[in-house]
Amino acid sequence: METHLLLEECLALLQKVDRQQHWYSLDDKRVCIDCQQIFSGRQIEVLDRGNNGISLHCPTPDCLSDSTHWLLWQPAPAKEADEPKEPAESEFSFL
Repeated sequence: METHLLLEECLALLQKVDRQQHWYSLDDKRVCIDCQQIFSGRQIEVLDRGNNGISLHCPTPDCLSDSTHWLLWQPAPAKEADEPKEPAESEFSFL
């Protein structure tokens, strides 16, 4: 039977079960070191194993990894061309 959780419940569950990394929101991204896919907390599969508790699994089909195989994903730093330029010198003068 499939059960749907409220967003607040999902975040609380991620924060409780994933003891290796903190989840600030369901939009936080992780990369799976097994399948190299990037996903958000909204995509994670949550399985209720009855007396064995709850487990988290990678959302990629056929990937069997759990939260111990995920790393915090951060985009590469912006290229120099993307960085804001210094403001142009003012053409005003104060005498």
